[in-house]
Amino acid sequence: MSMNKQYKNKMMIIVLSMVCFIIMASFFFYNKKIDNKDDIAHIQQAINNRKKVDKQAKKTYEECLSSPFKYDTLKNDLTNLYKKISYPGLSIYFEDLKNDWQFNYNTNVTYYGASLIKLLMASYLVSNAVNKNDNLDKTLPYSLKYQLPYSLALDKHKLNDNIAIKDLISYILKVSDNGAYDMLYDYVGYENLKAYADYLKINVTINEIEHFGNLTISDATKIIKQAYQLIQTYPTYRSLFLDNMDNDYYNYLNFKDVKVYHKFGEYIEYYHDMGLKMGEYPYIIVIMSNLTSSEETKEKFQNIHQELYKIYEKNIALKEAKCKEQKKLVV
Repeated sequence: MSMNKQYKNKMMIIVLSMVCFIIMASFFFYNKKIDNKDDIAHIQQAINNRKKVDKQAKKTYEECLSSPFKYDTLKNDLTNLYKKISYPGLSIYFEDLKNDWQFNYNTNVTYYGASLIKLLMASYLVSNAVNKNDNLDKTLPYSLKYQLPYSLALDKHKLNDNIAIKDLISYILKVSDNGAYDMLYDYVGYENLKAYADYLKINVTINEIEHFGNLTISDATKIIKQAYQLIQTYPTYRSLFLDNMDNDYYNYLNFKDVKVYHKFGEYIEYYHDMGLKMGEYPYIIVIMSNLTSSEETKEKFQNIHQELYKIYEKNIALKEAKCKEQKKLVV
């Protein structure tokens, strides 16, 4: 065999070997590519499944948090609180608005409501504004008739000033201004305010002469609940209520770091305070008394609020723990 022919045969073998290698390599990488596609699909499926589980877990947790909850011994704790309260001349109402539990004490006693009705006046005027029956930018003239004691805001005005209704609302909520309230009372008319109270099933004894009237704690509770409903339903008027109820003026409910939006009422031997705690777990607290406004009365009000707050806080902690456990079961 000639050298040339041998060379050609070798080259043929090399070429055939390379072709075979390329075919085998292509087959290998093709199969590997299919395997990679399967792996990616499995990974994506696992991710999607994880997302579904996490979404369901979050939904379960949120539904649990939004549902009313009362820990097993809450009723016993409230009963024990009745025994701890030894203050005569007091009525108390507390309600956790998200978890549907209440505390009532001496609810049938009637008191002179004093300035608590000013919050009802604010709600009446806001309700009218919502229904386009009034304009809170409208002004009323300030005359000598309204220069009354305990009129801290109006004292800064001059006679014959025209004052916007929304500013008068601010005055009666922030410093319980008596002159501002009388301006609004004359503007509204006691018949209309009484009709609004009747509509809300609030029994208050007001007339042309008596501007404040008597209330039970059940009636006072309805007043602050109505304000809360307006705050929640109509954000436009939220700040009108909350900015002015956020104050320390005769605030006997605030303690340590716990602050509430409040409206007090005070007259000689009567002192009352209504508080609204906003946030994720809102509550209302109302304490009425035939006690004079004093540091001793303030301490009693704060002590009652603290005791109720402990139960409220315990209930929330146990609720959140329960909801986290339910979330784990889904995961």
